[in-house]
Parts: sequence; C-alpha cells; structure tokens
Amino acid sequence: MRSKEKVLKIENNENCKIQKGITLIALVITIVILIILTTVTINFLFGEVGIITKVKEAEKTYSIESAKEKLELEKATAIIEGKGATTIDGYFDILEEKEIIGNKQNDIEDNEDGSYDVITNDGFIFEVTPIPNKDNATDIEIEYVGDATGPRIQKINVETTTNSAEITVEAVNTENGKITYEYKKQGESNWKTVEGAEGNSCTINNLEENVIYNLRITIEVTNGDNKGRATRNINFITREMPEGAITFKDIEWQGDGTASILVNTSQEGYILQYQVVTTGSVVNPEQDLPEENWQPINSGERLTGLVHNQTVYTRLYDGTNDSSYASVSVEDKIAPSVPTINITTGTAGNNGYYKSDVTVTITAGNDAQSGANKLRYAVTGAQTITQTETSNGTIKTNVKISADGTSTITAYTIDKANNVSTVATKTINKDKTAPSTASLTVKTVGETNIAVTAKGADSTSGVYSYVFQRSTTNSTSGFTTVATQESTATSYSYTYDNLSAGTTYYLRVIVTDKAGNTATSTAVLQKTNESYPTVQSKLKKGDWVRYPAAKGGNIDCVVLYDSSSSYGIQIIAMRTVEEVTLGSDNFTTAMNSYNSAISTLNAKASAYNNGTYSSSARCVGSVPNNINSQSGYHATQFGGIYSGKLRDADTNYSTDWNQMSTSIRDIGIDYWLASRDVDDTYSGDGFNVRNVYSRGYLTNSLLCNVNASGSTHGYSVTNGLRPVFILKSGIKITGGTGEEGNPYTLGV
Repeated sequence: MRSKEKVLKIENNENCKIQKGITLIALVITIVILIILTTVTINFLFGEVGIITKVKEAEKTYSIESAKEKLELEKATAIIEGKGATTIDGYFDILEEKEIIGNKQNDIEDNEDGSYDVITNDGFIFEVTPIPNKDNATDIEIEYVGDATGPRIQKINVETTTNSAEITVEAVNTENGKITYEYKKQGESNWKTVEGAEGNSCTINNLEENVIYNLRITIEVTNGDNKGRATRNINFITREMPEGAITFKDIEWQGDGTASILVNTSQEGYILQYQVVTTGSVVNPEQDLPEENWQPINSGERLTGLVHNQTVYTRLYDGTNDSSYASVSVEDKIAPSVPTINITTGTAGNNGYYKSDVTVTITAGNDAQSGANKLRYAVTGAQTITQTETSNGTIKTNVKISADGTSTITAYTIDKANNVSTVATKTINKDKTAPSTASLTVKTVGETNIAVTAKGADSTSGVYSYVFQRSTTNSTSGFTTVATQESTATSYSYTYDNLSAGTTYYLRVIVTDKAGNTATSTAVLQKTNESYPTVQSKLKKGDWVRYPAAKGGNIDCVVLYDSSSSYGIQIIAMRTVEEVTLGSDNFTTAMNSYNSAISTLNAKASAYNNGTYSSSARCVGSVPNNINSQSGYHATQFGGIYSGKLRDADTNYSTDWNQMSTSIRDIGIDYWLASRDVDDTYSGDGFNVRNVYSRGYLTNSLLCNVNASGSTHGYSVTNGLRPVFILKSGIKITGGTGEEGNPYTLGV
C-alpha cells in the first residue's frame, strides 16, 4: 500500500481550467517574444525555474486535470446509471469499459483505509474515495497523488488448441524492455521458458490435451523513466481431443472371403489413422498397438481386403496427442432371427392367466446365410427345465407347463455356422387356486360412515381386487356391492359412506386373484354412531376445546373466533408449545431473522397442525385470514446501505390482540406475536418483533438496530410459541362441556 503523502492536489472547477489555459498561452507568447528580442539568457529560458520548465509544468498540470475530468465525468455516469449506487465496483467497471484504465486487476489498489489508488492509461495515479450520502447513493472524491511509471501488463489473451496455445499480451511502459514467457503443468514445480519468444505474442507448442497450464509473463525494463518489472500469472486449459467422432458403416462381403468397411469422421483438422489386427490379439490398445503401424486414411474412404476375425482400430491424431480409439470387428456370420413361441393348448382365465396345463410350441427363426439348424431353450420360475438344445436339424419342439405360478420360457435359434439369435421370451401365468385370505376389520366409526381394513392373500397370481358389500338384514344374504377396488396390496383401506346414523350394518369383502378365483370374508356387524353437533353450531367465543395436536399431545385451547366472525372458527392454545429463538449476535443473521420472523413463527406453528381437525395453524398475532401478510421495507434515515433492507412495522397483531380478553392474553409466560415494530429515534432505528410479557402486557423484542453513526448490532431473543388452529367445517363435538375443567372434544 503506497504512502498517503499527496504529491499534488488540484481543485476541479471551471475558473481553474480557464486560468491554466490562459497561463499556458501567455507563457508560449512570452517565450516567442523573448527569443525574438534575444534579450533573455539561455538559463532564464531553460533552467530549473526557466520559461521552458514552467511551460512543461503547465502542460503536465493540464494533462493531469484532463485525466481527472475523465474520472469525474464517469463518476457522474456511474451515479446516473446506478452502477455506483451502493459499491465502488460499478465505477471501476466503467473506467475499464471506457479504457481510462487498463484493467481492474492491475490498475486498482485497495489502500485498506476506505480509499483506492487508480492508475490511468495516461500514466497518473489518483486517490478515489467512495463517500455514502444521504440520498442512498455513493459519492466519489478524486485526488491526484502522483505519476505511474514502470511496465504494466494490462491484458492477456489466450487461444488454445489441443496441443498449442497462442498468447497475446497488452502492456504499457515497455520501451527498451524484455518480455519472458514461462509455463508449466498445474501441480508441477519447474517452469519452462518459451525459447525464441519476442514481442507481445508467442506460441507454445507440444502441449498435452485437456490439461491446465500455469502461464507466467514477466516484463523487465532495466533503464529509462519506466525502469521496473511487471509479472502476471494466469491459467489456461488446452482443448480436449474429440471423442466419438469416428463411425463405421456398410460392412460389405465381396464374395471372395474379404470384406470392406466405410470409415467416417465428423472432425476436421486432425489426421485419421487406422490399424488392422487379428481379433483378440489386442488387450490394451494403449500398449499393444505399435505406434509405427498407424496408417492414414481419408474420411469417407472404404477400407478393403479385410478378412474374418480381424479388428479395425482407428483414432484421430494432432501431431502430439491422439484421441480414444474406435474399433469394429469383421465377422463372416450374421445371427439368425429369433424363434417364435406360441401357446397351442390351455384354458384361459383373467388377466392373462390360465386355469389348466399349457402346451407351448417353439419354432426356429429364419437364417438367410447358413440356415437354421437347431433350438436352444429353457424354462424358469414355477416350472423349470434346464437349458436344452435340440439335435441338429430339429427346428421345432413342444414344451408342457403344468405347475401353478409364473413360468418363463426363453429360446434361441442357432444357425449352421453356430451363430445364436437374440432371445425370444414367453411368460406363462397359471393359477387355479382361490385366495388364501379374505378378512375385514373395522377401524373407525362415524355417524354416516364406517372405515374398514380389508386383507387378502394369494401366493400364486396375487390379489387383484377387493369387492366391498353391505347388508342390513343378516350375515349371509341381502348384500349389495358398493365398491370394487382394484389393488394388488395385501391390505386395503376403505370407507363405507352415506350410511344412516345409529344403524346396524353387516359388512364383508370378496377378494379376487388375478386369475379370477375368489374368496369371501366372514361378515362383521357394526352400528354407526349417533348424530353429534358440529363445531359451527356449538362453539362460541371463550369455550374451551381439547385439540389433538400433530405433535406434543393434546393442547387445551379457547375459542378466539366463532362462526359469527368472517375468519371461521379459530381456537388459540392456552399455553406455549415450544421456545423459539429469533435473531443473532451477528447483525446480518439477525436482519435475515427479523425479515423472515412472520413466516418462521407461522411455520413453527404449522408443525402442530392436525389435518384431520384443522385446515391450518398459525402463530398468534398474524392476520387471521392472511397469515403471512407483512409490510414493505423501512426507509431508514441511518445506516446508508441498510435503508430498504429491513421490513417496516405492521399492525398484524391488532386483530388478535383486540379479540383476546385479558384472561386469554395472560398465560403466565412470554410469547411471540407474528408482527413487527420499528423504533425511530434521533440516535438510530430499532427493529423489533412484538411479544406479550408474562403478565399479558404488549411489548417488543429488539432483534437488530442501525445507529445514526452507521454502526449495526444484532440480538438474540427467545420467547414461547403460541399457535392458533383454524378448525375445519363439519368437525363434530363428541364430548365435554366447554368449560376449562371439561373442554369439548373433537371428532369426525
């Protein structure tokens, strides 16, 4: 970091610029007059305080002011376009785009005191200091601090192939300098110098493909005003040799024992090469293919003279690297077609099952070369036949399937050249046994419905469907089918609906397997419940209700809103269900926690929602019919960059708060309200989440603040969570008196 001593400071105003221009012109005229009159000494003209020296100083002053004007102009652009509204980076981006500086990496230095040194392409150093202002923007102060000398590397361009890299360097102050290019593979320790490289570009050859290289460029100037040394390191990666770019097609047999094949590649700029070897003699192409045996071939050229049991290997070559190999084997055989497998006898059941023994006929497929010769077949599954081959010349055979269950037949055609076809498969499903299990049990009983569980088992074809029946007369007759449910599960849940309250029913299930065999369960006797009142007709504000929460057991609640409200029936827990911590000692974490406080509290409360009885759950203090409602962002007068980053105050809590009586508010413990409050004072802004003190008083918990000085603080606060449950329509009151000691109980 450079010294903070300033070399020169020039005020930026129009009077100064006009005065300097006039001064420069006046000095030039003075020189001319003095020379003409020849009454001035040489020392007066060219000495350290002479006229010429003063002119040069004025010229430099003018150049410095011109460079500063460019920086000031782009400062205005940065503020107008918003690129420098909150950070200095946008301003530096513009300086680089407008080529006022070479690049940010070389020409920007962080002084670590809030200011930066900027080296312009004119060769001057300016100190740039960002200053946040009250208009939520970033002003910029610019001061000239000196001249930039020494070589500077501004930009390095690298263009790569699979085995080379073309390097171009853009630099300044390099006159009488020497440029050195060095490279190495990433991870290696020794650098290699590019021999013979001169000027601002060079080519590095004989590189490996798809490898990361480290490049080091050094410019050294040993004399003159720009004496110094500049070094810059970058990485580049060579291109990867193309893969899968070679194809083979149209293998043709010529009738003389030889074959030909067409070789193609879609890649240009590489040498296409091949080798022909005996099939099986090459285990590892990288090791077993001699480099001297590779021969060139043109893409689209047909390779001829190939014989049986040969393999053609091909690759692409760039003079240094080779691609992965592509290969094709030459054979004098073509597999025959698959055999056919047909069922010739058997009694069909349902879903592709048979209820009797099955006879299957296997017939060999065709072969246009040597001709079909025999069959190979096997049977697995319920019935097994080990792999068997027919005798030569036998191309048709019969197989009998007598075992219950699923049997799979596989068969192949074998031609006279011993080529084997792809497999033909036929699955035979056979089942003539009824399901082994058919039972029905009652799970829950309502006024107009009975929920049951049916069980079925079939070890052969498996369960296919459940037929649910009911009767009001007796256990053996008068049954009506009310539903048929297809399912392969061994257990199925079903609810008999549209029943009459207080009525006795006989219920049974018929289990059907996939083959169509059935088994009927024993009928069960069940009476529906008597009619109960609904929560809409029964509950009033202040009634006590016992709520079966999704976790933590039952929660005693009080009706906060009844059916006379527009919010539906909502009940509030009369205790906290857990402790929730918001905020943090870290300001950023505390700010995020503050901004998401409403959704966090509502999400915590939602975990206690029992979907059987309530549609949702929320944290008390949220808007009853819009639980995640929240304000916009607070425009704080302090903190600069934090304005518009923290949520504003809201009145979410007021609806619940005004609805809650003192006895409901005071539960003897502090708890959160899903609502925010903001304290604006002369010393800063405080951002709070509302809560209720243990004696029922409304108060706030500070999570973070932004002070007038710009400093920030975060705080961690823990309070209880008090959920509100929105009951579903139609939920029944099944017991209790609604008093604190005997709350109403809920049912469906």
